Amino acid sequence: MTVSELEFRSKLEDMMTVSELVFEPTPGFGKWRKFFPEDAIRHPAKANLNLINFLIDKYSREGDLILDPMAGTGSTCVLAALKGRDAICIDIEPLFFQWMEKAREIVEKTPMLGRKGRIINILGDARRLSELLKQIDIVITSPPYAETISHKSGGPVKKIVNVGISTITARTYSENENNIGNLPLGDMSRSEGRPTYFSEMLKVYNEMYKVLKPNGYAIVIIKPFIRNRQVIDLPYYTWLMMEKIGFKLEKIYKLRLETKSFWRVLYYKKYPDVPRINHEYIIIGKK
Repeated sequence: MTVSELEFRSKLEDMMTVSELVFEPTPGFGKWRKFFPEDAIRHPAKANLNLINFLIDKYSREGDLILDPMAGTGSTCVLAALKGRDAICIDIEPLFFQWMEKAREIVEKTPMLGRKGRIINILGDARRLSELLKQIDIVITSPPYAETISHKSGGPVKKIVNVGISTITARTYSENENNIGNLPLGDMSRSEGRPTYFSEMLKVYNEMYKVLKPNGYAIVIIKPFIRNRQVIDLPYYTWLMMEKIGFKLEKIYKLRLETKSFWRVLYYKKYPDVPRINHEYIIIGKK
């Protein structure tokens, strides 16, 4: 099979025409590096800030209130504030909250022309948004899931994995067992009686729906991942959860991933017939 034939294609692409985006990667936060503390580079799943910048420009206006309920380093809120939007960042991790606060302080001290948005950071659980917030204009978020993260990232060590070529370290999303990024995926078709990624993210999407204003956008950046040589279509499953809550599908983008992790390169060498994950998907849902 050719490389193009091996490229994974989400079932989302059967639902509507998907627009491909190509942006330069932003390792270490790219040109926005000065707005983040040095330690935040260690975050295990930083978003492409060129993508975030594009989404803020296209789906919000100056003065809008943007929420990232699983904010990590707070990069969404930093870019929102620099573009004159107000922003609320929420994360369950105390360490990530500290990084978010440092970034907020840097933004507040940086002079700029035009309106600078206000940033509010909250140490809290995205599964309880409606207890923490009033109505929001737009949500932009990239939910954590440990099995999608590069094994070269800076998360806590979980176990040793042998991929047949070399032995590398697999990592969890964080040391917090209550973090959704550390939960087992679960089964969407049945209730398992224990928290899973699917059961808890369904709660998050429900809370996002509650706090969004009518006609507000929920934008979710999500990537497929590989388990047992099979690609898990997490973007498609994510939309099924959002649809169940009541969101209407407005638009789908896919962002071409310009770089692959060292772990991914080794894995494809060992299993050359495994579909290639060359994109992450951006789901635009509307309340």
